[in-house]
Amino acid sequence: MRLIFFLLFILKMNLCIADSPSREPYEYKVCSSGNTFCAKVSPVSGISVYRIGSPKLEESVSITKDWYPQVYLSNDGQKVLTIGTTIVPRYEFDQPVVKIFVGAKLDRSLCVKDLIAKRDLVRTSSGFSWGYPVGFSDGDATFTFKLLTNGDFKISIDH
Repeated sequence: MRLIFFLLFILKMNLCIADSPSREPYEYKVCSSGNTFCAKVSPVSGISVYRIGSPKLEESVSITKDWYPQVYLSNDGQKVLTIGTTIVPRYEFDQPVVKIFVGAKLDRSLCVKDLIAKRDLVRTSSGFSWGYPVGFSDGDATFTFKLLTNGDFKISIDH
């Protein structure tokens, strides 16, 4: 009988470990949907935007020295939207999750409370989910998120 309880305990412990550790920051590239501009995202140098086919990489524009796990780039190369954190169980409604850069300057930050009206979040194994990014639209003037509540959340970026 003790053996059965011990085995059930071990099995339960294994089920509680649902996620693997977060991946270390890594270097990657993301391009605009029109493939005119790309952004190099590096844990060492941050985010730099450059025109595809530019003769010199020195012509890239540094946006920020910070690294973000998700970066979206507009077709004109002027707007960068970053998503920088997962909503963990002890999140704050004032926790910044999205940053918008326009012309290499921080335009604004959006917090959890800016994106969702109430705490109707779907629990995942490591935190909470409220939706997912779709991308830039309307001539790069809007960024859209698809909400898990079957709606859209649109951010106007009209600079």
